[in-house]
Amino acid sequence: MVKFLLSLSIFFTSAAQAAEKVGMPQLDPTTWFPQVFWLLITFGFLYLIVEKIVFPRLSDSIEQRNDHVSDNIDEANSIKDQAEKKYQEYLSLISNSKREAQNLINVNKQNLQNNFENKKKEIDKKLEEKMKQVSKEIEDFKKSAASKMGSISTEIAKELVKTVSKIDTNNASASSIVEEVSKKYLKGLN
Repeated sequence: MVKFLLSLSIFFTSAAQAAEKVGMPQLDPTTWFPQVFWLLITFGFLYLIVEKIVFPRLSDSIEQRNDHVSDNIDEANSIKDQAEKKYQEYLSLISNSKREAQNLINVNKQNLQNNFENKKKEIDKKLEEKMKQVSKEIEDFKKSAASKMGSISTEIAKELVKTVSKIDTNNASASSIVEEVSKKYLKGLN
């Protein structure tokens, strides 16, 4: 290995010394034709490789990438449209739900109000019937009280006359006295 490296260094140094003596070969007009020839062959070969192998692969790769990007954009737009539709459905569902809830509240409110009115009418009717019944009972009581009061007053007057004057009176005379007094003072009860 050392021998190889030594021989390689001798080769490069001798080539460098030869180039120093002759000058730069690129500026020597006798070497221009072979340089142009090899330039055309090298770049022509590279051009063919790039055109036939590298460029098609690169264009396919770019085209696939563009297709993939456009597919992703189309899919994103589709998802965006679906999301927008779902959002609109959501808004309409919320709106319908609010409307239905308000209708239910109004119906229930109206039903409660109607039930309240009906119950109030029933209670008023029962109260009126009770008031009529109580008024009738009061009138009956007044009539019976007036007639009972007459008999009681007759008894009291009879006893009072008997106690005060020591005279025994009959029921007819005591009741006539009570009737006269009740006509004068108790006119408002009948």
